[in-house]
Amino acid sequence: MRLPAAGFAVMGVEAELVYELGADLPERATPYSAAEVLAATVSVRAAIEVCDTRYAAWAQQGEWSRLADQACHGALIVGSGTTDVAAVQPLAQGVTLSVNGAVAVQHAAWGNPAGDPLRLLAWLANEGARSLGGLRAGQWVTTGSCTGTVLVAPGAVVVADFPGLGRAELQLG
Repeated sequence: MRLPAAGFAVMGVEAELVYELGADLPERATPYSAAEVLAATVSVRAAIEVCDTRYAAWAQQGEWSRLADQACHGALIVGSGTTDVAAVQPLAQGVTLSVNGAVAVQHAAWGNPAGDPLRLLAWLANEGARSLGGLRAGQWVTTGSCTGTVLVAPGAVVVADFPGLGRAELQLG
């Protein structure tokens, strides 16, 4: 995927897993279990989040300002993955983030400090999406960075590789 670099104030990249919903998870009184949320998921894919800010300085804001800045979200590039969602073991999943062919970050196992992404998905279905009436089929849910943010320059070629699961590729032009 090629993405124009123009318009980005800062270009940071992160490797993430993205879950695609295949069924609605409407708001309800009984909380969804992780198994129910997983059953509503039709694919798990590799992704690259391009981080950006609308502020003049990167990472100088408080948490509420970062939230208002869309948590520094600039773009999401969704790559390949699997439809065998039950076979995905995110806590044991390795990841490599490469920039221009050089490894920038590599983890042998899940690198997200928030923990198990299924816990995060269940929280989103039960609490986070409540004001929206729940989650809908066709939505993509990111589960946070597995690599931290790596700053890159225009022209960078970025690859997020989750061995055995999938990869996402991006050229910032």
